[in-house]
Amino acid sequence: IIFSLSYLLASFCASVVVSLTNSRLVSSLTLTMSKVMCATSVAIVAIVVLLLIPLIQTRKSPGVSGVSNSAPNSPANQSQTQAPPSSLTNPATPPQPTTIKPPQQEQAPPVQPKLPTMDRPADIATLCTMLPGGKPRETPAKLYDAFPFSDEFDVLRIRLEELKTEVYTHILGESTVTHSGHPKPLRFKAVQSNYSAYKIRWVEPNLGQFPSGDFWARERGQRQLAASAGLTDADPSDVVVVSDTDEIPSRRFASALRWCTFDRGLVSLDMPMYYYHIGGYMH
Repeated sequence: IIFSLSYLLASFCASVVVSLTNSRLVSSLTLTMSKVMCATSVAIVAIVVLLLIPLIQTRKSPGVSGVSNSAPNSPANQSQTQAPPSSLTNPATPPQPTTIKPPQQEQAPPVQPKLPTMDRPADIATLCTMLPGGKPRETPAKLYDAFPFSDEFDVLRIRLEELKTEVYTHILGESTVTHSGHPKPLRFKAVQSNYSAYKIRWVEPNLGQFPSGDFWARERGQRQLAASAGLTDADPSDVVVVSDTDEIPSRRFASALRWCTFDRGLVSLDMPMYYYHIGGYMH
């Protein structure tokens, strides 16, 4: 059938050309071309048939047709025959929009301040000799550390680290004016959250009550007001250290203040004084 159709198509083309021309040469060439076209058409159709036969046989073979051969009660068939959702069976109920919630970020727990160590020093007898008439205590006293602050953040960090195992509460007094009477921002108050690892009680002494030209009155007032305002929960047996930010008692001496009694109500600390000039030359 394919050969006959190809031959008829070629003959039809040749007869059309011959009818349009009266030259025998043209008709002879046209007949030759029609035979070549016929042979080419047959060859092309044969190649196409040879390529289609294996594909047709493959599609008719069992197990490849794409139809499931599983049992009627298999889970695959059951999943395909499940009832449609209620939103489809009940047209009166409009489908609810799906709300996608962003993932919740796990927040880090707040840092708890470290409490002073409760371990009794092994050399407590030697430790108490650092104080006049020092005698060991049965239980340690609470140690309060009161000092004024301006902007000495580096020194403040050294102080907090040195005394963190001994001090019960640091009392930091910060004012809105300098000792000279000039206004200043509350620098520590703005970043107090960065010091949550330490137990710091921030107070704001009112230096406006002191004479504007009296530098030393403001300096002493800031220190004393900070100490008195921060001792709201102190007991008579507790110990208070009042000093400047850069006057840092050693950790061992702070331990002696906690674990030893002394026969005086007021003790002054004898500290060495150091002068540093870093990053340049002194003349």
